[in-house]
Amino acid sequence: CDAGAFCFTEERQLCPSGSTSPPGSSSSADCHCVSGYWESNATEAGPPECHACPANSGSPANSLSAAQCSCFAGFWQSNVTDQGEPVCQACPPGHYCAGGASAPVQCPVGSDTSGGGKSSKADCLCAQGEGHDDAFDCVPCAVGSFQPEERGQLCVPCAPGKTTAREGAYEACL
Repeated sequence: CDAGAFCFTEERQLCPSGSTSPPGSSSSADCHCVSGYWESNATEAGPPECHACPANSGSPANSLSAAQCSCFAGFWQSNVTDQGEPVCQACPPGHYCAGGASAPVQCPVGSDTSGGGKSSKADCLCAQGEGHDDAFDCVPCAVGSFQPEERGQLCVPCAPGKTTAREGAYEACL
């Protein structure tokens, strides 16, 4: 019998929605919930009853409770339902959200995001004349580089033989 089904005697039956089984399965008990689903009847005999995780969340395969559903990156858990499912909302503008139950983290001073739903500090954009350092903090562009965009990430180095008049330049090299 192929994956996603079980063969009892000669009859091939598909695993229930949201579940799968390994090749060669012979019983509905071989079916298990796939990632993004959780099983509500794991202690009972028979096929699993798989429920999709709520919007903007997922779970590992073989999850046995709604509590194993976790918010995706770019979303944060604002609440939990009575069934233990996370309520996942888009990360607000000016913040980034790693996912899971983590609260939104505000972008460093002087930076912002271009809208909501951002997942990392690298999504925080700098003001003109500033670019990200290795820690994704905004720092003034060094002499010999510039950043012309209102919301940019990297300082642009000047061509050989050209430079800028000052640190933090946002106009092209001279």
